[in-house]
Amino acid sequence: MTDSEELFSRVFGDIERDYGSMRRFLQECGEDALRSRLHAYGEVLQKELKRMLKERYEDLKDL
Repeated sequence: MTDSEELFSRVFGDIERDYGSMRRFLQECGEDALRSRLHAYGEVLQKELKRMLKERYEDLKDL
């Protein structure tokens, strides 16, 4: 697992565990909740996490 994948797993791993899918999390909590998670990280890490989100989840292309 790369450092980026490990960070992604730490930041977003509980979403799929608790909600079953990213889509369900977004339906229940909204994109602002996702942005809130990203806010805690520096600009470079935010860009990397957003890139990975967009690669994994088609419905987040406009995040």
